[in-house]
Amino acid sequence: MNYENRVPDETVNYSEEHPLKEFAWLVIGATTAVVVTIAAVGYFAAELAARLPYAVERELVAERVSPPSKADDPAQDKAALALRELGARVEAAMSLEPGMAIRFHLVDSEMVNAFATLGGQVFVNRGLIARMPDENTLALVIAHEIAHVKLRHPVRAAGRGVAIGVLLTAVGFSGSSGGDLTNLVGGVTLLTFSRSQERDADREALAAVNKLYGHAGGPKELFTMLGAEGGSDSMRLAMLQTHPLSSDRVSELLDYATAQHWPVDGTRRPLSAALAALKSKQK
Repeated sequence: MNYENRVPDETVNYSEEHPLKEFAWLVIGATTAVVVTIAAVGYFAAELAARLPYAVERELVAERVSPPSKADDPAQDKAALALRELGARVEAAMSLEPGMAIRFHLVDSEMVNAFATLGGQVFVNRGLIARMPDENTLALVIAHEIAHVKLRHPVRAAGRGVAIGVLLTAVGFSGSSGGDLTNLVGGVTLLTFSRSQERDADREALAAVNKLYGHAGGPKELFTMLGAEGGSDSMRLAMLQTHPLSSDRVSELLDYATAQHWPVDGTRRPLSAALAALKSKQK
């Protein structure tokens, strides 16, 4: 038997693959893990927030939303009252759960926008009302925002935002408390909804409009106006930031109305004098 004293293989601990390839796989794996974790945390936080009693949600924001105040302009006050009256009619047609009340606010802004926030607060800008061709179309907008509240979309978005903000802060991605409730409530106008949430709100709104007026007219005029404004005056159009406009949204609504055996159009009701007067204030 022969023995020999061989020199150890100095490459035994070296990988045959390029080190940058291993690093790339490490980065991809870590990124995927972070994305999946964020998505999971956001999803479960949204589901948990949606189970929060509505009364608690209202209490959380009650002190942060001022009650409607009278404006210096009597015409603006009359328009605000007319908006609340129309909103109450639309609300009554939507079968909200007990205790779920909506507060309507007229915002003196030329920006074309309407949005729903936590606690059933619905804000409608003067600039949007001034562009409405009739009451039916405005009622569709109001019903859409009420539907977001009814389906608990704002609190879902808020819960998701808080959870993700806290997670990112905890792992050092943010130097500020992204999950701070105060910051969240202050930025409720930035809440955005998914396409499926927009579709569900559209359908709820269309059902309410059909119940109120006996037909589902309004979507074509509304989205035609939004599309035109978005192309020609995007700086003044905020509604598309929180309510993405897809090319097939109108056709989907009309198909839905047909499937429900609702008339897709009919006699339109003009805006009340108080709301129509806002058109003269628009530049």
